[in-house]
Amino acid sequence: MLSMALWRAVTAAFLLLCVTRVGSVDLTITPGAVGPEVVEATVQRILLSDIFSDDFSLLRRLAAVETADGTDSAAFAGGLAGGIWRVSEEAFQRTKELTDVGWESYYNGILDGSFGVNWRDVTYSDLQVPLISALAARIYVLMTSPPVDKVAYEAEEQAAWWMRYYNTEGQEFEFLIKVAELEQQAVCKIGMDVVFALDASLSVGSEGFFRSKNFVKQVVDAFNIGSRDDQTRVGCLQFSHEVTVAFDLGDHDNRDDIMRAVDEINYNGGGTAMGTAIDYIRQNSFSVDRGARPVDYAVPRIAIILTDGKTNKEFPILFPSALAHRDGIIMYCIGIGDSDDSELSLIATRPIASHVLHVLNYESVSYLKNIMATRTCRETTAVAVGQPIRTDLEEGEARFISYEIDATEGATIKFMAPSGLVTVYLSSEVPNPNEAVHDYKVEPDGRVDLFIDPTQLASMSRTKRAADGASDPSHVKVYTAIYSRSNGTQLYVESSAGNTADHSFIPEAPSGTVAPVDPGAGPQPAPQLGSNAPPGPSTSVLIGVASLVMIAVVHAQLDF
Repeated sequence: MLSMALWRAVTAAFLLLCVTRVGSVDLTITPGAVGPEVVEATVQRILLSDIFSDDFSLLRRLAAVETADGTDSAAFAGGLAGGIWRVSEEAFQRTKELTDVGWESYYNGILDGSFGVNWRDVTYSDLQVPLISALAARIYVLMTSPPVDKVAYEAEEQAAWWMRYYNTEGQEFEFLIKVAELEQQAVCKIGMDVVFALDASLSVGSEGFFRSKNFVKQVVDAFNIGSRDDQTRVGCLQFSHEVTVAFDLGDHDNRDDIMRAVDEINYNGGGTAMGTAIDYIRQNSFSVDRGARPVDYAVPRIAIILTDGKTNKEFPILFPSALAHRDGIIMYCIGIGDSDDSELSLIATRPIASHVLHVLNYESVSYLKNIMATRTCRETTAVAVGQPIRTDLEEGEARFISYEIDATEGATIKFMAPSGLVTVYLSSEVPNPNEAVHDYKVEPDGRVDLFIDPTQLASMSRTKRAADGASDPSHVKVYTAIYSRSNGTQLYVESSAGNTADHSFIPEAPSGTVAPVDPGAGPQPAPQLGSNAPPGPSTSVLIGVASLVMIAVVHAQLDF
């Protein structure tokens, strides 16, 4: 048997050997990178930039239609020209007009914002980089959409645009078939608390209200409805001159009951007390008493508002909306007809491009069902540093959270997994980090303490370049994605300001011998999240842990 002194020495060596320097991964800026995860992360970065208007998933669809996200070898028979989005050389030359007078806001947004790309210097061969290929495609969409940057929301109209401008040798039915296949593959992997708020003012009319109810049913049909804490709960209310609750989050735990409850909602008619509705949602709809999950479950709280007009002046929206944002409620606004987009922009969560959707009439609302189902299923829950959370997940399910970390003192995040298999990705760049884009990857088997030094994050320099600046320059946002790889996964997460990683813990001495540890490359410095190496992927080294009770103290330092 080993002496306690020897055990401590072996333990210290083991921790040094297993807590190795970890490389960040960003395949969105890596030439030749392909695959759905690369495409999803690239599209997220462009949407998050808020440079362009809502493209109603057109950019995502183009990658699937043109090259199967870069995996269709036949699409690249002549090489990687045009990249994942297979932008033609003629189309690329059209995008160079971005440097001309009239396009300054877009050119400067790409140059001075989170991308830092001078489009004047980009060449056609650069389109082998996924982000550059996607930007070229999005700029081309901007320039060829009548009117400028007003993308069609109907898949049929997008198919017509694609055949006329993007792929003149294609057929509309080919576009529609591949889009349908893409959307059939989309599965909602997170549990949510979702409340629909339906405008029931006189201008909506009974027919418009009926179509609003159908939209609710279509979106709900895409959710994983159930009573478990990793499933989605739904509530619904209508607002006119007052708020009328149809059903709360805790009233129904299966899809059929929700569908029947929606059918039974009667149209009230009246004014447009949108401010009152928002205030009611904030104070009541997401309370635990009404069926919402407790804060420590980190389940997204999402409100989806459908409206066709301006709110009445006696029911202001600015203050209620600000309070809802403060409380972490994610607000989507769907404007119909002549609705006031400036008002909707005040209500909606940032980025506006992905949280305000506008259609011509109530007949068109149904076109948004897949887009809404997809977007809500990727929302992150804002968690305050110091707020503990717990997740109970089944295989294939996920939880997305974000922290606002003090830009000076940083924060420590502690992951504890008493059961199941889980992979955690952290990123300062995209809301849903994955294998293609992450600053750090953790697979905790026991406990991992992660100190984040935000001053070293590459996103800090990018944020400082942003045209509109950070929402709060004293803090930096770090996104965390938790993916379960087995049934019965439990993960507990604690966070605290500053460096509170536990250096003193020594695992209990074993009763037998200690198996030899492969030293590999030898001891490495304890890593910290962030560094300034050149961009591009490097090998992500996973943390090994001796047993469930062992703590690996990680000061994560990543290469950019």
